[in-house]
Amino acid sequence: MAQLGSGHLRLLDGGRELARFAFAGSDFAQEKAVMLFELYRKDGGWRCMAVGQGFNGGLDALVAYFGGEVAQPAAEPAPAPKISLSKISLTKAGQTHQVSLEKGAGAPKKLTVKATWVDNGDGDDDNDDLDLRVGILLPNGQVRFIQAPDTPGSFDSMPFVRHLGDVAGASGKEPATETVEVNPALARHYGGTVGLVFSVYSALANGAVSVASMRPKMVMQYGEQVVECDFDFRLSKAADDDTVYTYVIGMARITPDSIILEPSGKTSEPGSEATPWLSWQGEHLQLAFNGPVVFKGEDKEDEDDFNADNPRRYIA
Repeated sequence: MAQLGSGHLRLLDGGRELARFAFAGSDFAQEKAVMLFELYRKDGGWRCMAVGQGFNGGLDALVAYFGGEVAQPAAEPAPAPKISLSKISLTKAGQTHQVSLEKGAGAPKKLTVKATWVDNGDGDDDNDDLDLRVGILLPNGQVRFIQAPDTPGSFDSMPFVRHLGDVAGASGKEPATETVEVNPALARHYGGTVGLVFSVYSALANGAVSVASMRPKMVMQYGEQVVECDFDFRLSKAADDDTVYTYVIGMARITPDSIILEPSGKTSEPGSEATPWLSWQGEHLQLAFNGPVVFKGEDKEDEDDFNADNPRRYIA
């Protein structure tokens, strides 16, 4: 305690100071614990007393003064084993990886999908804003659509996919990330295999930009298993075209027992606002860029005009 500078203890009633006990390191020598102040009830009233008594033996001596003893600390538990995440990277269209869905109480409770992208380096902060979108193909061929903030979905009820929020853009120091959580029991809830298509979209209102320059990719994590879809869009014909607005970063088939994930590399046509549309081709997914236009915010009122000649519609 001799190493202390100065200090004080105050007794307050609201903001009004009733008592103060000041002390300094020069008041002590070898003490390692100090009893500064007593507050006690006597004869129907509260009383206080400055003490300032030190104990060279530290906490053990202070507790012994009151007739007690300090229990010996229990042995520290062994450190928890470090989780080793096994990561699979898929970089080419046509590659697939299957993840087995676990059963039982210890099974992971959610499937997390994150889309990330980087600042394109052009110095313009307004055109680094992508939107992660999810199309959900049901066993009966109907399709749902998820994006934030207008249709974020739900994890525990239909559609069993939840978008965690819109991110405005990336910076030079930190990539941007949008996250979707998928209920692993998705296929059981829908009664059959479900298809998912994950895409990123750049609104024309944000400024013309090549989405490929932001290197979008997705990472799916289920428990200790991590699968990355990292198709290099800079190698595609659409890479240098700032009128290509949508890039499919991954697709997944979810059965009651497994998830089969694959990158895509497909993009919308130049100038097209069409969304990626999934359909069943036997047990496999068929992807086409002929889905209905989906806008958000104030632009939603323009959807009907864009979709007038398109028979496809997302169900609520």
